[in-house]
Amino acid sequence: MISPRHVTISKTIVGLSWVLGLAELAHPYVHIPPAWLYVVMALSLLAHAAQCVYFARKFGPEAHPLWPHLVQIMIFGMPHVVGFQQGLRDSGKAASA
Repeated sequence: MISPRHVTISKTIVGLSWVLGLAELAHPYVHIPPAWLYVVMALSLLAHAAQCVYFARKFGPEAHPLWPHLVQIMIFGMPHVVGFQQGLRDSGKAASA
């Protein structure tokens, strides 16, 4: 099982990659071609949008309100989904105990 610490570390890595990518666009340091950065960002946003659809379909009834979760998924991606799913599992164990 993935611990909450691992979820937090994964969110930090994903968030930091966004910050570094945007910083590289604003002030080139490594001199990665901007077109490459735009392609990577577009693919990442597309993947995160697909994860939002998955989350809304699978956990929509349990996630109220839904929008804060979708915003976090657009930024952090799958680590938020995993953390939410484990939170549901943990709350289910606590309720049944």
